[in-house]
Amino acid sequence: MFYIIGARKGYDGKEGIFNLVGNYDTEEKAMEKTLQFLDLPGIERYTSLALIDNETGIIKQLDFVRMTGAQLNIVKR
Repeated sequence: MFYIIGARKGYDGKEGIFNLVGNYDTEEKAMEKTLQFLDLPGIERYTSLALIDNETGIIKQLDFVRMTGAQLNIVKR
């Protein structure tokens, strides 16, 4: 199962690491769901994202890049 977690640095008192989406059977589905989540207000407070494969323990750092307006894309490192 794949999960996406994000580190948040907020000025509203909410800081830390949060599980954004999870329990998806493929990496692609988890990333697709994350793209939907990134359209919500407040995403600019997240400083980094990570993709976690719960079965293997492999963690991949993700970067998200604002393209045009509110449309965001995720780039894997």
